[in-house]
Amino acid sequence: MEELLGLRKKIEELDLEIAKLLDKRMSLVEKLAHLKKKNGFPLRDYEREEELLKKVLSLPLSHLTRSEVLAFWKIIFSLSLLRQKEYLGLDKEVKTCATIFEKDPEEARSLIEEIKGKVHFVELRLDALRELPQSLPEGVQYIFTCRRKEEGGLFEGEEEKRVFFLKEALRRFNGKYVDIEWKMPTALKESFLGQEGLKVILSYHDFSGTPSLESLLERFEEMRKDRATIYKIVTMANSLEDSLRVLLFLRELTKSGFKVVAHAMGQKGRLSRLLSPFMGGAFVYVSSRPGKEAASGQMSLEEFKQTLILLRGYLE
Repeated sequence: MEELLGLRKKIEELDLEIAKLLDKRMSLVEKLAHLKKKNGFPLRDYEREEELLKKVLSLPLSHLTRSEVLAFWKIIFSLSLLRQKEYLGLDKEVKTCATIFEKDPEEARSLIEEIKGKVHFVELRLDALRELPQSLPEGVQYIFTCRRKEEGGLFEGEEEKRVFFLKEALRRFNGKYVDIEWKMPTALKESFLGQEGLKVILSYHDFSGTPSLESLLERFEEMRKDRATIYKIVTMANSLEDSLRVLLFLRELTKSGFKVVAHAMGQKGRLSRLLSPFMGGAFVYVSSRPGKEAASGQMSLEEFKQTLILLRGYLE
């Protein structure tokens, strides 16, 4: 046990030194970005990057494998590149929406305050709340949703009552976005679609699986007749192929100029959530923190951002 503790202590000391070195390195990266911005230098020097990587891979290392060295390099380099892009105003930020799925209004408010400024939208799931909050944190772009049980939510009352609940939230908090189901009765649906200044997200969910690409496109053709602001199509992934099919579907729509959110639920659907921004998805739904997921396969904001950084490192 003493030997184990001794080794752990040495590793901890090294980890702390590495953190200090990385912090010092990032300060130099910021200075580099300042010089590039001041003098109009390009973001990247590909020849220099290639030469430096060769030097790193040629180091006489005894325990790290080549693939491990390359992985560390990509993580560090991608973080440096991201910091420079942010400084130079070149980074195209991926839009995120945090879903708040809480019974207690005060807990919902607390989570909103915690996530405020870190995401572009906050979806407040009214079907989870036992009552509407008296007030909500300001400076937040809210999306109000009240999902029926048949659509994966918790609301079980009359449809007119659900619509009233949504409209009361929009009125009380001066809401600009609402998420309603495509399957909502036409008259009730049109009462939202025809409301001036209100941006409607029209949703369709398939909890059994992912239809063929042709079927998905046919479903969208029906949905677009309602002329919503954003269309949301969510399926269940029973395989990785389902995730890829949803991504192909998303790309087909965004190429035509439609604003769409599309992904697959479930663990095998996580890939579609992560890659949807690269296919033109309007935004990505995340949870405010681990353990607060509102749907199967949903990632927390922190997990999504960390995974996205790693992915970008490999794509750059």
